[in-house]
Amino acid sequence: MTSQTTADTTQTAAHATPVAHASQSPYTLYDMHLHLDFCDNPTHILAQAQQLGLACFAVPVTPQSSQAFAQQMYAHNSKGSLPNLRIGIGAHPWWISDGSITQQDIQTACTLIAHQNFVGEIGLDFSPKHTDPASQDAQIAAFTQLCKAAAEASLTSGQMRVLSIHAVQSAPEVLSILEATDALTQCLCIFHWYSGPSDTLHKAVTHGCFFSINPMMLNTKRGREYARQIPLTQLLTETDLPAPEHTNLTAQEIQDALWQTIEKIAHIRAMDPLALRAQVAHNAANIFASALGGD
Repeated sequence: MTSQTTADTTQTAAHATPVAHASQSPYTLYDMHLHLDFCDNPTHILAQAQQLGLACFAVPVTPQSSQAFAQQMYAHNSKGSLPNLRIGIGAHPWWISDGSITQQDIQTACTLIAHQNFVGEIGLDFSPKHTDPASQDAQIAAFTQLCKAAAEASLTSGQMRVLSIHAVQSAPEVLSILEATDALTQCLCIFHWYSGPSDTLHKAVTHGCFFSINPMMLNTKRGREYARQIPLTQLLTETDLPAPEHTNLTAQEIQDALWQTIEKIAHIRAMDPLALRAQVAHNAANIFASALGGD
């Protein structure tokens, strides 16, 4: 990391302090980027999670799967409420790149965003390992539409949309689009598993973006350094589970992965892991509460 990037815990940011004052949360750990719809038994996992004091932001990858998953989860809940779950409207760049998500699907997602406060997984991926380079224009067009819809919905409803953002080899472009569409100021933007340039990290921190960190991110020197420098008020935890070969996931495994992340970050920052867990839970609880009606 360059010396000019000093995103330390004393830095002020546009909305680094959580925007809502949530009541005392019953949840001690939050998975802010989980592909729960890929799991074999998501309803069972969610019930287990409730018992463990675990809350989740589920991030489907297409508008269709977002709708289907929400219907599935609420159909299995007689109370009509899932307090420890938020479900996003997703349009993942990999599915845009391979043509699985069409322009009509993006329009559908924009319509859904007008009524749904959580959005994700969305973003850009310019890695040739994951996407066709020829798809970059389509990715940019789709992400721009989604960000515009989210910013407009936030303004219209008075409830900030929460965006979980994929930004692989594209972080400067992602931040530019967030700024151009006003999503940077009108939405709560969460960079999932951030691995971009340090100067873009610094800009995103200054604008009040959040960063969700998982164990894989902490396996790299850059990831550990970013975890050390991101302000505590902008830190979140995630798992990005399940792995493709392990879809029979349990809530205990999610909890273990989150706690592993907390312990590693606490070690990096030379602080008490319980104090860090409390701060991260406070950040996430206020994000959950800031978008009321988004579950």
